[in-house]
Amino acid sequence: MMRTAARAARTVAVVALSAAAAACNTGPAKPAALGGSAEACRHCRMIVSNPRFAAQIAAPGEDPVFFDDIGCLSTYLHSAAARPAGSVAYVADHRTGEWVPAAVAVFTVVPSLETPMGSHVVAHVTAASRDADPSTPGGRAVPLSALFPPDISEGRR
Repeated sequence: MMRTAARAARTVAVVALSAAAAACNTGPAKPAALGGSAEACRHCRMIVSNPRFAAQIAAPGEDPVFFDDIGCLSTYLHSAAARPAGSVAYVADHRTGEWVPAAVAVFTVVPSLETPMGSHVVAHVTAASRDADPSTPGGRAVPLSALFPPDISEGRR
């Protein structure tokens, strides 16, 4: 009887410590995968139809907030009151589709490229990724500060 009680107590302790360790994860919020064709842009309410133009805000313990165009993310961030603590804005690398923190992405306006809401802004993880993207010739680089509020460009979450 004592062994069973001790074993049960150890099991409860291990489960509690595991849950506490998971809750204390101090790393940045990770981007979420787009859920197929069901995700709507938080700003314009259009369906996120092309993930290569998508953006999102991820925050610990919160559902991701998706955007169909980097211009929608920009407008939302300029008009939103406060974002959840630990939130991170991500943009899709137009060439690879991989999520990139907006604070470190390279942005380009490509007038000849139609984006979902007409911002013509695309993002890439590096200038090399941008240069390898066949859609970006004729584009011009845009500084992060021209698109997003200072807390994004300063790297704060």
